[in-house]
Amino acid sequence: MNPKTLIPSLFLMLTVACSNGDTDSTDDTAASLLYSAYGASFTPVPTGGCADSAVSSIVTGGTATFSGASYYYYFYSFTGNGATNTFNVSFTSGEADLWIGAENAVLIPTDFSQVEFRSENIGTESYSGVTTVNGSTRCLVIPVTDAGTITLSVQ
Repeated sequence: MNPKTLIPSLFLMLTVACSNGDTDSTDDTAASLLYSAYGASFTPVPTGGCADSAVSSIVTGGTATFSGASYYYYFYSFTGNGATNTFNVSFTSGEADLWIGAENAVLIPTDFSQVEFRSENIGTESYSGVTTVNGSTRCLVIPVTDAGTITLSVQ
């Protein structure tokens, strides 16, 4: 395909796939398109994603604040207690999104096919009404596109 038509076509596909803000991704089209478009150039922290033994954990009522670098994926592991939770990503500066994996899915930097919920807005990200069975885990991914101080919280 001609580069003059490839770039506008890719932009159009991404715009259509991501145009609704918060989405329940029963298919992984948007996550796959995002990864294929620029995700390979993102640096994962930790390098193995949620499969990495160094992945940080967060619990209900917890917060994690970090300095997010541009074009990095930050992975967190959440263990459910049977409650319905709200996941939030806020920042004093910068821009980031929030992807939430299906229960017990292990998201890795090259495979986001098990992303179940996404919040991809400009500004604060929030996804509510997520129920996780007691003892089950969810992998959280925070793709940072604009460096800044990022806070992840779970209520």
